[in-house]
Amino acid sequence: MCFGIPCKIKKISKNKAAVSNGGKVFDIDTSLLPKIKKNDWILVQGNIGMKQISEDEAKSCLAVLDEFQSKEGKGGL
Repeated sequence: MCFGIPCKIKKISKNKAAVSNGGKVFDIDTSLLPKIKKNDWILVQGNIGMKQISEDEAKSCLAVLDEFQSKEGKGGL
């Protein structure tokens, strides 16, 4: 199963961006997202920015991922 991870853009340089997720910052390709800017939220899959999303969507996705991780750590799912 493949899915995008919500990340916040910290810095943009041409078709690259530094994004953060969970306190980690890493570089991704943003060729598919020509209109993004610093502090936007995007979905990242395989170090490629796939789709711009709202902050509310990002927070909702992150909450679901946090819930999944907490259940997985307790022997659930």
